Parts: sequence; C-alpha cells; structure tokens
Amino acid sequence: FRDFQENQRKKDGTALCAADGKPLTHAAGLVFCNTTAPITRIKDLAMELADFCKARVSRDGQNIGRRRDSAAVLALESFDHLGCSVEAYLEQRFPARPEPGHFVLEPEQWQALRCFARILRKKEFPRRQLRRLAAAVHDSGQSGVQDVLRTIWREFDWFDEAWEETASTIEQNAAFVLLEELWDYFTLCDWEEPGTESAAAVASGADAEAMA
Repeated sequence: FRDFQENQRKKDGTALCAADGKPLTHAAGLVFCNTTAPITRIKDLAMELADFCKARVSRDGQNIGRRRDSAAVLALESFDHLGCSVEAYLEQRFPARPEPGHFVLEPEQWQALRCFARILRKKEFPRRQLRRLAAAVHDSGQSGVQDVLRTIWREFDWFDEAWEETASTIEQNAAFVLLEELWDYFTLCDWEEPGTESAAAVASGADAEAMA
C-alpha cells in the first residue's frame, strides 16, 4: 500500500486521475503459497482476489470496491487452488461469520492490523491463543469468539484495551483469522519500532510468494 499511495501522486504531490478525472484506485490480490505451486493457477487466483476486492458493495448496494484502494490475502500452505470461487471458499470455511467481504481490507485497516500485531508480538502473546480465536470463528462464530476472549482478558489484562484501538476499523472475527493465518508472513518491520525497519522476513513453515 505504500507503493499504491506513492503511485497515486504526481511529482508535485497532487493525486493522479483517470481520463474522466476520477482519482485512480488499486485492488490487489496476494497469495502466499509453496514455491512448488503452479504459477499460472496462483496468478489466476490472485487476479480473482483482486476482482473480489473491486466487486465489493456497501450495505445500501453501492459499489465501493472501485472507489477505494483495497487488498485481499490468502495463505495456501498445503494446497494450490480453492476448487471454487473466493467468496464460496470463505463462506464454506467460515459459515457463521465473518462475511466474505470482511476479508478485504483498505490501507488504513491493514495498518491497524499491523499495529495490533506489533503489540501482540511485543507482549509475547502466545500464538496458540490466536489459533483458539480463529478456530472459534470457524466452529461457532461470534458466541464462541466471545467465550475465548473472556478467558484471554482474564489472563492478559492489556489485551482488551489494545484491541479497542483496532476494533473501530476492522471486523473483529476477520481480523483474528487474518492475524493467525498471516502471522508468519509479516516482515520484521511489523515487529520493530518505527525507524528501525529491517528488510529481513519472518518465515516458518512453507516458503512464501506474493502474487498481485
């Protein structure tokens, strides 16, 4: 999204616009996968994710996907295709909540998620707790997540306040799923304080590639 924001501006700082005068926006689909995955299939999936971003509509039915920058990300460590559409895959995987569109995040939402992840890392929040939250989203939706959250609040008294700063920008259950799935793919700059960024990457499990 840093590239998006830089590419949207001319040298004098004014926004780039299309021929009709409307500001340019970008949609991105990113797939983290094993290096042995077929590149054509992964590229097609990334394009489908980008199209999924552009097809978003508001609650009143207005298209917002083409008016805002956004990105959708999937981590496919053990397989290389979904076997169905992106929306159908998300609906099957998380039948209770969240809605498929909640997995599409705009730049400010990705930034909020990164900041929350940085807090979790700094506080040495156990990965198993994120797995519990993601499993609750899959198994029982909101009621199950709240049960897990109550146990987390008792053990980690800082968690609720830290989450409240993120909650206003991101749907809760989608955030927990994304945090758990993408935890290994955040770069070190997400864990370090501003000004001390590193180009190294945190990696474990399958090798990762990002396709846009």
